[in-house]
Amino acid sequence: MPWRCHRLLIANTLTARGWTVWHLFGDDPPRRHELGRWGAEPVTDQDGELVYPLV
Repeated sequence: MPWRCHRLLIANTLTARGWTVWHLFGDDPPRRHELGRWGAEPVTDQDGELVYPLV
């Protein structure tokens, strides 16, 4: 479950840098990662770093 661990942060970073990330869930078809799908949607700042909104 990528929304419950560090994999969400890694997937967000890779996606923001132009990579295509797929999540594998048992026998289900792979799901393409989407920024903000499982929580706060980060934005990319002027330096290319991900920034998450304050909660």
